[in-house]
Amino acid sequence: MDSNGKFLDEKTLFPRHRAEKIWCPNTKKALELLTVRELGEPSHIIIHTGTNDLRPQQDRVADSLKRVIEKASTTFPNSRIVISTLLQRRDFHPRTIDRVNFSLSRDCALKTNVFLAQHPTLDLDCLYDNVHLHKEAVPIFAKTLKDVALSRNPTDTPRNNRTAQIPRRPSRSLQPSRPPRPPRYTHPRASERMAGPRHPPHHHHHNEQPTPQLIQHRPPIPSRRTTLPGGPVPPLLPTAETRLQEQQNIGRSYAAAVRGASASPSSGDIRDIQHMLNLLCSRLIGTW
Repeated sequence: MDSNGKFLDEKTLFPRHRAEKIWCPNTKKALELLTVRELGEPSHIIIHTGTNDLRPQQDRVADSLKRVIEKASTTFPNSRIVISTLLQRRDFHPRTIDRVNFSLSRDCALKTNVFLAQHPTLDLDCLYDNVHLHKEAVPIFAKTLKDVALSRNPTDTPRNNRTAQIPRRPSRSLQPSRPPRPPRYTHPRASERMAGPRHPPHHHHHNEQPTPQLIQHRPPIPSRRTTLPGGPVPPLLPTAETRLQEQQNIGRSYAAAVRGASASPSSGDIRDIQHMLNLLCSRLIGTW
């Protein structure tokens, strides 16, 4: 086994058999150990290696494991050989590992004394780093190896076999929730502009008559000077010049005020007044 068997106790795994755990970091070391001189004549051989070969070999790991299967099956024809599939790693794409395991299962099917131990429940959440299983996941890993080695149905659970439950750890991709932002201050007038005009609630009554809306029109502001067909009209608002003339015309007659003279009215003044009145009347009749 490689480093994933660090927490695996072979005496607890097979208490009724004499078992030995041998360090095997890669497929090259496995080929060196698969000899009668190293192992003797065991009844069972469990091999879990190849994970560390992914970095230098990539997809060629399948060919290296195939050579391990062939040598184990040929050297120990009377032994029950269990080949463990590769576990997932965080630093490798899952498809790469799945292709290797698919090729591994095909090669094992061609050998009568070689059996495949698969670990579909050991996913990336069972790793405490990029490669290694955390301690709580090792019993699941060990039970699968023992079930295949002893030709036992994985659903059977003996009395002395307690399978640990893997605590589901949160995925690293999940981001912690951020606290809600405080609401921004909005000026009351600005909020009214954003919300739009407020409409009274609409009640659906057939007999209700709509209330006519009163529209108030502001009277037009008169201009300081307006031109009529009869001629220009004096400004509505008195100017400084007209105010000075009004102050000077106090105590004068109308004709004297028009001429700007200070003498008392005479017969000539009366004629002038009549002439001006006739002129005004003729202009007013022309405008009508």
